[in-house]
Amino acid sequence: MSVFNWNVFPNFTYFDKKTNEVMKKNLGKIDSAIRIIIGVVLAYLFYNNYIAGTLGIVLLSFSGVLIITGFMGWCPLYRLLGIRTCQLKNGFIEDH
Repeated sequence: MSVFNWNVFPNFTYFDKKTNEVMKKNLGKIDSAIRIIIGVVLAYLFYNNYIAGTLGIVLLSFSGVLIITGFMGWCPLYRLLGIRTCQLKNGFIEDH
């Protein structure tokens, strides 16, 4: 049994208006967990004034992106680069 609920948006489909394709998950469970943990750590460092100023704001924004993509299971940069860290089972992406 997993500690995290990997299916945060079970009925949410990601639709790309340019290509008229449904966006498929491309992040594995470990990749998603690492993104969420790094995002939370960066946000913690910002809110406790370990990082501040412009760098702090940039890293806080980056942490938000990491947390959102971690929960969604889909990364637009991975799609552009053709990277997929989720496991395939019989040619199909496993549901998280």
